[in-house]
Amino acid sequence: MKMRAFSSGVFIGTDEMYWEPNIPDSEAARFMATVVFTDIPYFGPNLLRESQSRLNMLKAWLQFYHDNKEDLAEGTFEPYGDLTHPDQKMVGTRTTFIYYGHRYAGPVECGSQNTRIYVVNASTLPGIDLTLSHLPPGWYSVVISDLLLNPEIELPSVFLNANPQIHHSVPVGCNLTLKDFARIQIKTIEMQKTVEPAFP
Repeated sequence: MKMRAFSSGVFIGTDEMYWEPNIPDSEAARFMATVVFTDIPYFGPNLLRESQSRLNMLKAWLQFYHDNKEDLAEGTFEPYGDLTHPDQKMVGTRTTFIYYGHRYAGPVECGSQNTRIYVVNASTLPGIDLTLSHLPPGWYSVVISDLLLNPEIELPSVFLNANPQIHHSVPVGCNLTLKDFARIQIKTIEMQKTVEPAFP
């Protein structure tokens, strides 16, 4: 992770991430999130000793990386928080990823053009308490995942200002996803306009 901040244009593979098969699923999810939210994931557990549910979690995180690999691998990487034990964020062209490993009083700046923000709870506490800054104001959907990264709780949409306080009960190892309705719709319309109609 120390080299990732200086790797613009160069893909970085992390050291293999190991864990004992007998640790709780939530703890294993923290390990998985650490490598996915850093760069190209590199897992090294003994798969023969893992349960089927743990294998499903690993598959889900690999799929998450595949779905977001351009932003994760090519986005701007920045540490934040305590410099001796920093957490990190990555700001891509479409999505911002925040690795929440410790409580942090200061704001975490978001990409001003992004319509989607993922915050993974990689801390030891079941909740996220975080202040964001430079968030595009608007109505956002709020979705909390399960350990397989499937949507488990969909909260009522909420209007967020540019510097909102995000305080939600998010299980350890799960994602909190914020999506800006209006900006997603605008981007969808812009993409549709760029598609030329096909004529026989």
